[in-house]
Amino acid sequence: MSLDITLRMPFNMDRIVVKNNEVVMPLSGSMEDLGVVVYDTNITHNCHVMAEAAGLGILWDGDDYVGLTAFVLIPYLIQGIEKMKASPATYGRLEPSNGWGTLSQFLRFTEELLIKCSMYPQAEISISR
Repeated sequence: MSLDITLRMPFNMDRIVVKNNEVVMPLSGSMEDLGVVVYDTNITHNCHVMAEAAGLGILWDGDDYVGLTAFVLIPYLIQGIEKMKASPATYGRLEPSNGWGTLSQFLRFTEELLIKCSMYPQAEISISR
């Protein structure tokens, strides 16, 4: 099992050109205006215990929130990353014995997610477990 997270830019009607009731093209020429996926990632569900301990349970519970945006995740990600980096031995003990979901893997996942959330703070978050 895995946690799947998708960032999708919301459809922006203000940036669309309509002619004869047909969408002609985005004014900016950007696909983001059409509501496209800007980032998609996943991580093993084995990281759930580590995430909860680092205050990142929202990643697993995020599908309970309607209209969750990347902006909302940023402070959680920053704090969680700081906690894990400050106490690697503590979080390392939470690694599963099968090696799927190490601290290193989860840090890489959360750091990449933080970068993308910072790039697209208005992106809508879709989470599935």
